[in-house]
Amino acid sequence: MAKKKILIVDDEESLLSILSTRLKYAGFDVETAISGELALDMARAFAPHLVLLDIMMPGIDGFTVLSMLKNEKKTRSIVIVMLTSKGDQQAIERALSMGAVDYIVKPFNPARLVDKVKKALKIS
Repeated sequence: MAKKKILIVDDEESLLSILSTRLKYAGFDVETAISGELALDMARAFAPHLVLLDIMMPGIDGFTVLSMLKNEKKTRSIVIVMLTSKGDQQAIERALSMGAVDYIVKPFNPARLVDKVKKALKIS
């Protein structure tokens, strides 16, 4: 079976590096994007199975990226998991109502994050 592709979107380069290493070790093909604009371009080109998406980024924020991905025919089936420090109930409900399948608040347990990614992709 081919590796599942994951796109990690966050403006913290150190977090991108840590998550990328962890998810590659877990057997995923991983790409990263440091901005919402780059995330949209990469989602269209890389065609990931799942996007780990931060909300608070300069330029286009995660809610806008989520909305745009879910409104484009080419990207609408991508599984979106929010990964953000914004843990208020209103943000959680907004993201889930927009089509995100899960919402992980930073700081997070890296092993649990891998489990949540597998669950979102329906991998046992």
